[in-house]
Amino acid sequence: DPTPSLVYMQYGASLAAFLYGSQWNTQYRRPPVFYVNFPASGQFRVKTGSETGQAPKIAIWLDGVKLLDQNAAAGQTYSINVPAGQHSIRVDNTGTDWITVASYTFSGLGSAVDAYVLRSANQDRLAGWLLNNRYNHEYLKTSGLPPAVNNAILQVAGLQNGNYTVRFFNCETGVQESAQALSVSNGSLSLPLPELLWDRAFVLDAGPLDAAEAANKSFVFNVFPNPVAPGTPLTLDFSTDNNTSLAVTLSDAQGRALQTLHRSDTAAGPQQLSLTLPAELPAGVYWIKTESGDGKVGMKGISVLR
Repeated sequence: DPTPSLVYMQYGASLAAFLYGSQWNTQYRRPPVFYVNFPASGQFRVKTGSETGQAPKIAIWLDGVKLLDQNAAAGQTYSINVPAGQHSIRVDNTGTDWITVASYTFSGLGSAVDAYVLRSANQDRLAGWLLNNRYNHEYLKTSGLPPAVNNAILQVAGLQNGNYTVRFFNCETGVQESAQALSVSNGSLSLPLPELLWDRAFVLDAGPLDAAEAANKSFVFNVFPNPVAPGTPLTLDFSTDNNTSLAVTLSDAQGRALQTLHRSDTAAGPQQLSLTLPAELPAGVYWIKTESGDGKVGMKGISVLR
């Protein structure tokens, strides 16, 4: 599902893991009701857990109208379409006995990027952290690396009008990856975000953007195949404007360096490197990090399968 989703997982949540039926164990019944505001049309989904009692049914009401009432089975998903606007959604088990619920999901509700922003008291400076909200433990465990978020825009109100510079930083290395000049009018900032696989930090202030800084972009490369098996050749595809040195490092999911895969001088122009991952590398998520002699840094996530 490419649309942003808000998921209530049962463990660690205040929602009951059991959805009780209408005949047995009725003293434990606590059917949930959600009050939501969908910015655009989306879906509401109930995913049942791995355990069930006798003859449960999943029923879903939207604004008091029952839209679904089906015999329920373990490990299945039941959904309704939800139009844009404010709604109440009620879920119940109209069958005989209990069934466990793994999650309630609201697709189309929320943003693909989580943004946390601090604004200065005089409203002329911002500092923030951006996160691809699918880059989390549950998604990595079940689906591997998430797709990168592209063409996202951060909107912030309450800024002084004027000209600003925004600088984006790699959270693992602290290296500035890019910078750009922009302006604020009517007190509202619309900030185009770079491609976001994992996270980035940024600072926005009234400082000027010089020519050298404008040219300092991240090291852009592609890596394939991905996913990859240990011992399989891994191809790094890139291009450089000038002759430079290049170091390629393998890091774990937390960004800790494990092994230098390549280090040499590189000629200008399109290039391909063939790399080999350690044969004993366990399955999991890793980073390929590139550092060139002119200070450019790049990061790509890879999934290792066995």
